[in-house]
Amino acid sequence: MHQLMKFKAIFIAAIIFSFQCFADCETDLSTINRRVYTLGQGLQADLEKRNLRVGTYNALDLMVSSKKPAEDCRRIGMQILQNNPDLIFLQEVNGMRDFSRDYLNDNYRAFEFSNNDPKHKKIALLVRTDVSAEASFANIMDGFQRSVPVAVFRFAEGNPVIFMGVHLKSKKVRKNEDMDALRQRDIDNFINLVGRVRQEFGSDARIVAMGDFNGQLHNEANMLDLIERSQLIDTLDLFKMSEDDRATHVYFSGDGRRIVQQMDGILVSRSVLGAIRDARVLPPLTLDGKEMPLPMTLEEQFTNPSDHRLVFTDFDLHHLIFSNP
Repeated sequence: MHQLMKFKAIFIAAIIFSFQCFADCETDLSTINRRVYTLGQGLQADLEKRNLRVGTYNALDLMVSSKKPAEDCRRIGMQILQNNPDLIFLQEVNGMRDFSRDYLNDNYRAFEFSNNDPKHKKIALLVRTDVSAEASFANIMDGFQRSVPVAVFRFAEGNPVIFMGVHLKSKKVRKNEDMDALRQRDIDNFINLVGRVRQEFGSDARIVAMGDFNGQLHNEANMLDLIERSQLIDTLDLFKMSEDDRATHVYFSGDGRRIVQQMDGILVSRSVLGAIRDARVLPPLTLDGKEMPLPMTLEEQFTNPSDHRLVFTDFDLHHLIFSNP
């Protein structure tokens, strides 16, 4: 009877972990391997799959409240299914188990991470149900305005890949808040966290940091400083494209200016550069599958399901985990 109750407890815990915000997630890198979870066939997978697609998308209040129109949820779900990422970090979300069931045909496991966000918006990692790996997680909250989830994935018997979900402090000024100081603290803490990952997993650690950096990645001094000091490379830089093609956000200022910018990205360590096969920004889709252009007005912006765009990168999985940097 004791063994049966123990098995039931483990089974229930696994279900909760697979689809909910798991409160017992590690909060420090030094203990990240304390709990290892098997996804799919785990390390027994024969690695027939050669491409690994990862993505990031600020989905703007997705499932956070009933205010998000069902049509927007369908459009976001359709875009994810159409582009079929193996792993995707989503920012400003909640209730991703329901989203996967209702809009993704239950094709994804949803891992939500508790956050410091006062509006209870979370970061979530969606993983395709057919992905086989062993995974361990840490949710780094100390010092950040919003937590930074770190997910270590081991595919087959190759080197681990460390995925980081990012949503840095926004530029919105709130009462009694020093926005610039808080943003700089987030940036400094992110750089320090990347350094700690290298201490834990080696100087050639395979790092993939994905998310909304809330700054113009290649046009703001503090963002350029983040990239230089973290020694990470924006995957979009590896491919020739126009400024519009790499834009992930359009901001309409109070004085009527239209600012096209890349705020979202996938930053990687040099150790994975040889495995990258493609990187792109994807426009939102209408319900009939047509691509939406960059908005020219704020009114056009409101017709999109989010004010951000999805970014993805394709890796040769075998090269990613087995090649020498």
